[in-house]
Amino acid sequence: MNGVPSNSNGFLVSRRGVKGRLLAGRLILVAGLLTFTSSTLRGVEAPIRTKGNLDAVTVYRGQAMVSRVIELSEAKGLQHVVVEALPAEVVGDSIYAESAGDLTVRSVRYRTRPVREDIRSQVRKLDSQIKELERRIREIESKREALGEQAGLVNKLEDFTAPSAEWDLSHGVLDGKALQTITQFLFQEHKRISQQRLSLQFDKEDLEEELKKVRREREELTKSSSKAEHEAVVWVEVDNTGGAFELRYLVENATWSPSYNLRGPASRDTVNLEYLASIRQTSGEDWKDVKMTLSTASPSLVSEPPELTGLSLSLREAQPTEQPQQASGRASRAYQQQRSELRKQQQAVRRQRAKG
Repeated sequence: MNGVPSNSNGFLVSRRGVKGRLLAGRLILVAGLLTFTSSTLRGVEAPIRTKGNLDAVTVYRGQAMVSRVIELSEAKGLQHVVVEALPAEVVGDSIYAESAGDLTVRSVRYRTRPVREDIRSQVRKLDSQIKELERRIREIESKREALGEQAGLVNKLEDFTAPSAEWDLSHGVLDGKALQTITQFLFQEHKRISQQRLSLQFDKEDLEEELKKVRREREELTKSSSKAEHEAVVWVEVDNTGGAFELRYLVENATWSPSYNLRGPASRDTVNLEYLASIRQTSGEDWKDVKMTLSTASPSLVSEPPELTGLSLSLREAQPTEQPQQASGRASRAYQQQRSELRKQQQAVRRQRAKG
């Protein structure tokens, strides 16, 4: 039994057999965990994603209350509902859900989810357009430079022929036909160069305007490629099969203003007063075929609680209280003093009358 262990019953146990049983036990444990995890995941259903139906809108001065109806036709039990495509101007703290059927709303939560679009092909196309426009602008600038050089040569030719024509004229040997030919040539060249330079300038301005447009389109495309999706996560308990609930939320950048029309006949016996409203909203949501209500109320009021001021307390030694006899004696002396003063005033009045 050199180096080979044995159990209590005397059977030989090899190390290889022990390792094999341990490995088999681990595999069984891992398989059991995978089976439990997969069965657990199968029990959790994927969330129901829906946009719901836009039902009603109440427009205030500066905000609006939007109502969506979410119907769950075949759902039963605890359901995880994600209401998608909320507007960008939604007020997250204002979202709440209310049951509209045989279900119970358990919780409502607002979240934003980053979404990035694949715009590489569009960006490459715009980059190609930008490159082509820049190349054409450089060609126009090159042509304008060449025309500038031609204009310089024509000016030099004009400077050269002017003194010769003046000398010929002073000596009476001027060739009028040759001078006329040279003058027409110079005039035509100046006209041709000026027209071509003006045409190239117009083409350059058009290309630069188009280049700005393409660059702005590329910037907007890359800026909007990374955006956030606004969603409401609602947990509901459906008692029977199917049900519905109403999701409400506030949005910013929505308002309305009144306008009036007064109409009446020439006799002015009666008049008709028309009350109209102009609604403006840039919330990022399309209010089409909804029940519209206008209100002058405030959808949300913010109030602050009263501020509690602190009270300072201090301790001091108690003052000795007066005895009843001392208090009565002091009151008696004050009474006697007042009587004495009154007598003095009476005596003064009598003396004054006696003198009179």
